[in-house]
Order: sequence, then structure tokens, then C-alpha cells
Amino acid sequence: MIEEVASLGKPMFISTGMSTIEEINMTVAAVKEKNIPFSLLHCISSYPPKSEDELHLGVISDLRHRYNVIIGFSDHTPPDGLTANNGLHIPESAIVWAAMAQGARYIEKHFTLDRNAPDADSRFSHDGKTLKELIAITQAADEALDAKREIYDHEKSVWIWAKRSLFAARAIPIGTALGRSMLTSKRPGTGIRSKEYKNIIGQTTKRDIKAGAMIKPEDLR
Repeated sequence: MIEEVASLGKPMFISTGMSTIEEINMTVAAVKEKNIPFSLLHCISSYPPKSEDELHLGVISDLRHRYNVIIGFSDHTPPDGLTANNGLHIPESAIVWAAMAQGARYIEKHFTLDRNAPDADSRFSHDGKTLKELIAITQAADEALDAKREIYDHEKSVWIWAKRSLFAARAIPIGTALGRSMLTSKRPGTGIRSKEYKNIIGQTTKRDIKAGAMIKPEDLR
């Protein structure tokens, strides 16, 4: 069946529910042979999962690294979450965030017009209201998982307080050539950065510097 569908040349979303790695390998090989784009979904065929140990979310990362394709998560957690083995409540949002942190790029959910309908899926499916909430949760998770490392605007006020500058470890008279033992590192980070200490070793003080005082560029020559 996989070969027949792949022969249509259309992109494929392939669920891995109830499959071994060997079976997934065979499926991936068959699809790659047709040279069409495809994505795998981590899926555990529990409807719904009864506890956290039925989720196996670490498989998402394994699939992503093993096959180097986009991975989704076919999730059957009810909108009201599930009960952990220790009796605590796990909200659905926590599971979605954990899946995305493992590398899931999209979440597949069941949808119903009536969660009380007497069928197999409705009890763990989303209606319009809960699906809208889930979409907002996944969008928030996507923002939280931003991977660009820089000093962010909301960090800058903390940065000034938390980073360290060079201070005098003891009283340093005017005309002294600075040595490493004369320096110490303290907050805040408004002076000469601690990582730059090698740049000022050997420079001469232009004034007396009290013990515990911040060393400033204008103190040196």
C-alpha cells in the first residue's frame, strides 16, 4: 500500500503507530525510492493514553535524528489532560510543549462537533473551543522554542546587574603597574568587563584606587 500511495507523487504524512523501527525503515526506504517529500508522525495507539508512561515522547527526537525529516506528533491526549502515575494532573498543554521541545513541528488531533457523541473518538477529541485554545498553546510553544542566542531586550536590565566588572582587590597606589592579584571580579557589569582583565594587566594607575573600588578606563594609562 505504501508503494502505491507513494507512486502518486504526492507529499505523504506517515503515522508510526504500532510500528517497529524495522517497519519504519522499510516504509521510509519505499517512500525515498519514489523521491517524494514525506513526514513521520510519532504515534502511540492508545485512545486515549492513560498515563505519562504511554507517551514515549523521546521517540520524536530519535525519529528526527534517525531519518532527518520533519516529525509530527499524533496525540490522543484529551483536552482536559491525563492523570500521572503519581496521581497528579498533567494538562494537555504540558504534553504538547514537551513534544515540541523534543522536535515535533506539528500536532495532529482528532476533531469533533460534539465531545459527548457516542463514538470511539469524541471523548478525547477537540471541539471548536478547545481546538482554538490548543492552537494558541502551540503558537506560544513555538515562540518559547526560538533558538536564536543573543542578549535579548528583556535580559538587558538583568545583564547590567548580573555581569561582573573588575574591582581593586586591595588598595592600589598611583603609579602602580597592575598585576593579576590586584584584581577581583564583582557585580555590576558597568565597568571594565571581567573577561578583559588580560588587557589591563601591566597598565599603570593614574590615581590611587581604594580597595573594593571599581577600576575604570580613566584610572589607567
